[in-house]
Amino acid sequence: MRNARRLLGSFIFIIGIAPLTAAPAFGQQFEVIYPNGLTAVAEKALPPQVYLSQQNILEIKGEFFPKNQPDAQPWIVQATGFIEKASGHVVSARHLLVETVMDLAERYNEPFYIDENGVFQGVNYDYKFFAVLNTATARLEYPLEVVAMGPMDTYLDVILFKPLKKIPVKNLALSSNIKPGDKVYASGFTTQDTHYHKANGKTARVTTDKIKFTAEHVVLAILQNETIASIGVKKLYRLAKPTQSGFSGGPVFNTGGQVIGIMIEKDSIFSFAISSDDITTVIKSIK
Repeated sequence: MRNARRLLGSFIFIIGIAPLTAAPAFGQQFEVIYPNGLTAVAEKALPPQVYLSQQNILEIKGEFFPKNQPDAQPWIVQATGFIEKASGHVVSARHLLVETVMDLAERYNEPFYIDENGVFQGVNYDYKFFAVLNTATARLEYPLEVVAMGPMDTYLDVILFKPLKKIPVKNLALSSNIKPGDKVYASGFTTQDTHYHKANGKTARVTTDKIKFTAEHVVLAILQNETIASIGVKKLYRLAKPTQSGFSGGPVFNTGGQVIGIMIEKDSIFSFAISSDDITTVIKSIK
């Protein structure tokens, strides 16, 4: 989410974390996930199609580094995504890239530009993105290429990646089949980051837990009005209950396991998701 936790004392901030591997014998609540083994990925058993769909969400990892220095200590960002069924593109939240570029500009005066495809690029730095998949026994990374994102001067918080290598997960279908009062399920990755003090007085910071989870929500409102249209968006969903930093770009499923939108923001009470209609708008913009 936009108020992502930062790991102070390094050039790393985390918006999300790692995937999956299903163990159907344990029911529709558990998976075997590297490196922790048997894990509850929901508070209670999920609807069958939601359980099957959430097995296929991806961690999206970005690495930003000085040009011609790919081995330099990178600035790392992470979020959540999935492969859209019709296009085969990986979908996530645009602010994964844009907020990072803006942070680099504001904190380190790093200039940027927008290329002919409407994608942010650094003048003095490059970046790489990966889809990360945790099986029961290993962590696997698959390279991605940014191909499109919602245009600047709009709130269209969607980014699309082209997989450069086949990713062994199921593509997920989009749907607009949702109404206020319906249950939905948000899937994503997050971390527990903490610190302890060393004997020399210095502070050590550590990620103690890497979490995959699917949370149940209720659609409270479908925001579709003049204000929403004026910021370049067709439809936003307001959901009951906040979600975790790191769920940005993660799919929100209806009870049939179809993607009705992606998580983009939260506050202390609600979460907000941009709609599948808006995802389709960005997909259709690809040249």
